[in-house]
Amino acid sequence: MAKTLQQLRKDAGYRTAREFAEECGFTPSSLARYEKEPDAIPVKSAWKMADVLGCAIDDVVGRESQITADLQSRSSGYFFV
Repeated sequence: MAKTLQQLRKDAGYRTAREFAEECGFTPSSLARYEKEPDAIPVKSAWKMADVLGCAIDDVVGRESQITADLQSRSSGYFFV
C-alpha cells in the first residue's frame, strides 16, 4: 500500500504542513489541496515535492511503483510484459 503525501512529509521530518509547504515554495492551502487530491497535483509541483522528500513522483501522488506491482504480479503467478 502506498504511503500518503502526509505520511511521506512526516517521515521526512517535517513537523508541520506549513514548514513543508514553505520548503517547496507552495502556499499552505495548495499543499492541503495536494494532500487531499494527490492525483490532481501538477507535474512540476510533484517533481518539487519528490526532490524535497527524496522519493519518486509515484510516491508523491500515491501511485504504487510499477516495479513493486510487477514483483507482486510475478509472485502471484501472473506476469505480463
